Amino acid sequence: LKDGILRFTGSAPIEYIYDVTNGEKLTVMVTNSANILLNEVYFPDANFRAALAEILGISEGDLISIEMLLTDKLDVSKKQIADLTGISYFSALTELNAADNALTALDLTSLHALEKLNCDKNSLTVLDVSRNTDLKDLSCTNNELHVLDLSKNNALEKLNCNDNYITYLDLSNTALNGLQNVTSKIDLSGNSADLGEGFDAEKASDLVNATIEGKTLYKEECGLSAF
Repeated sequence: LKDGILRFTGSAPIEYIYDVTNGEKLTVMVTNSANILLNEVYFPDANFRAALAEILGISEGDLISIEMLLTDKLDVSKKQIADLTGISYFSALTELNAADNALTALDLTSLHALEKLNCDKNSLTVLDVSRNTDLKDLSCTNNELHVLDLSKNNALEKLNCNDNYITYLDLSNTALNGLQNVTSKIDLSGNSADLGEGFDAEKASDLVNATIEGKTLYKEECGLSAF
């Protein structure tokens, strides 16, 4: 153990565990950096590899060091990336910007520390952030989402999901429970949305251009916002 990082060999990505005595997060690197190369085996998408090479200051085929894998912010927006396979090796990420690419899928299951995600302007039909329980800020506009289940994201404070096809939006158990803390407009693109069993409609008193009946939100005019 050195500088809060436990290093030993293996092939799995970084994981996080908590010290039950004080609740502090300990970063555990369960990988051998010699195994992680910037090549098509670990990162199949050529545009993703090119973006990483530029960001990390290395060349294709080079080793990716532990220190590089522990970076906490990554901006790979506007790179024409169709596949983010390999992002799991950067499990220390707290911020990821993958906006304006050509993604049809996004696997975030290993990014347990993620607090801010921007995946706007892609072609995502599914977005699973159930494992990203530290997520505070989510922007997923201009995709092809029909369902957005955020019921596991208790820390979520900001959401922007306009220009999708959402008919089910579960905000129960989030900080947005009653939409009082929403800082971005939610545009439902003309559809109604089931807000989930845990949604507290009584807190949603400051809606703009939207009405709630029971657990269903109905969009009027251009969307809704609450402050």
